[in-house]
Formats: sequence, structure tokens, C-alpha cells
Amino acid sequence: MKRLILILASGGPFGYAPVAPGTAGSILGLLIYWALPRMDPWTWTEILTAGFLLGVWVSGKAEDEWGKDAGRIVIDEVVGMLASVAFLPKTSLTAGLGFLIFRLMDVVKPFPAGLSQRLPGGWGVMADDIVAGAYAGLATWVILHTMGGP
Repeated sequence: MKRLILILASGGPFGYAPVAPGTAGSILGLLIYWALPRMDPWTWTEILTAGFLLGVWVSGKAEDEWGKDAGRIVIDEVVGMLASVAFLPKTSLTAGLGFLIFRLMDVVKPFPAGLSQRLPGGWGVMADDIVAGAYAGLATWVILHTMGGP
């Protein structure tokens, strides 16, 4: 069971990237996004909720092994990346903008993302990335609509 938890927390090999494992985890999220069919908002809400709760559990357990919010833990980036594009039209432009803006938001951590990292265990690991994903999704939506997109 411990091995499965660590595989889920690290996104398999993605969390072991020698440089920028958070970006690698975001790429995994992007790959999952492309592999999934188009879905209605309710289904996306269910997937994000399940991913978030799974992430809280496995990242909390992985912290026991690797330490507080260790770089190898990338399930938070996977779920955050999905949150940044989940409710938007499935296009290359959406994916690209969502990815770039999510990475920016994950680094900058605008309020309350940075503050949410103080939550205990897996809650703190996951919360800042879900906030960053929500901000990125909103910013991506604004850009798409400003450009006259869908």
C-alpha cells in the first residue's frame, strides 16, 4: 500500500524529474486532460473533488516518508492543472494558456494560495494548487473571451 501511495503522490516518474518536478507534474495533468473526453461541468466537479481528496490523503502519507511538501509530491500540480482547464473549451489554446498561467499562479501564489499552504498535512499541500488552478482557470477564461473565443 505504501508503494501505491508514493506512486500516486509522485505521479509515477514525473515527481522524480531532476529539474522542476512541479512543472513535470503539471505536464502530467495536461496529458490527463487531453486523454479525458469532453465532459460536462458536473462530471468535472466530481473528478476535481475526488482528485483533491485523494491528493490530500496520499500527499499527507507521502510527507511522512519524504518530508513537508517534498518536491516529489506532484499530485497537487496534477489536480491544480486540471482545475485550470476543467470548465473551459477543450482546445490547444485553452491547454497552453491554462498551463502557462497555472505555472505562474503556482509560483506566485496569490492570496489566499500562499496562506493555504499553512494548513496541516495533505490539506496544505493540495489547497494552494487548487486555488492557483482556480485563478488560472478564471484568467484563461477572461483571455479566451477577450480574444473572442468560445
